[in-house]
Amino acid sequence: MAYACLMVPAQKWFPNRIGFASGVIIAGFGIGGFVMSPIETKFTNPRNLKTDDDDYFDDSELLDRIPYLFLILGAGCGVVQLLGSFFIAGPASLESQEESEHKKTIVKTESEVRLTICQTCMSPMVQIMFITMFLNGVWLQVMSGLFKAYGEKFIKDDLFLAVTDSMGAVSNTISRVIWGYVVDKLAYQKSMLILCTIGSFFIWTLPLIRLWAEKYVFLLWIFIMFSCLGGTYALIPYCLHRCYGSYNFGVAYGVVQGALLNGEEVLTNLEKRFFHVPFQYEQNSFHYK
Repeated sequence: MAYACLMVPAQKWFPNRIGFASGVIIAGFGIGGFVMSPIETKFTNPRNLKTDDDDYFDDSELLDRIPYLFLILGAGCGVVQLLGSFFIAGPASLESQEESEHKKTIVKTESEVRLTICQTCMSPMVQIMFITMFLNGVWLQVMSGLFKAYGEKFIKDDLFLAVTDSMGAVSNTISRVIWGYVVDKLAYQKSMLILCTIGSFFIWTLPLIRLWAEKYVFLLWIFIMFSCLGGTYALIPYCLHRCYGSYNFGVAYGVVQGALLNGEEVLTNLEKRFFHVPFQYEQNSFHYK
């Protein structure tokens, strides 16, 4: 919901730079990890404690801080969102004759492709974008959700992994703007082909990094793969806006975003399959069965 509500006004402000405008807006979502990850690590693990032999934290003092971390993050996000909501607005009326004519052209174009909610959901392009988001979302969510657990297998430095997470967030943020600029120049098909080629290479070679046991190479791989994560979220909104315009964009993008729910289900099943460590919260500390 937050993506669509913010991108529609941004696309109206810059109708000729849809990709770049969308990239800048969603870059704000990517930078959140850069800010939050160091806070999370410093708060929960200020002494840089190591994991146990099973690659899990068992220090009771560390685990007791986790509930309070959610309160801190929730309060911080709530304040930022409240302040940001005051700045969401559409563009003012265009004054020059040239801009006025351009605006009329945009309105006319968008009115020609206005669809009902049902028509939008059932349209072929939305279904194609749904599949694209699902396929890209599965491996991207697996990578972003499990890369730290994988890194702990050969990198016994929690602070370095937190830095890796922050650098991934930086890559995620910057890449959204860059991919937005690229798609404005190359169009969607070529841009997505380049992105998927890069992503496929690095995700398939990621298991080899463990053989090197070199943490800086691991950092480089994660940095590049996070750029593909940002690129996916920049390219798909561009394509949907070009196909459906601002009027239908919110519904179309909402449907496509639903593919991530299926991706989360796949990720959960993978975690159960390969990381079968159920846990429960009891008496202010985590106890692993």
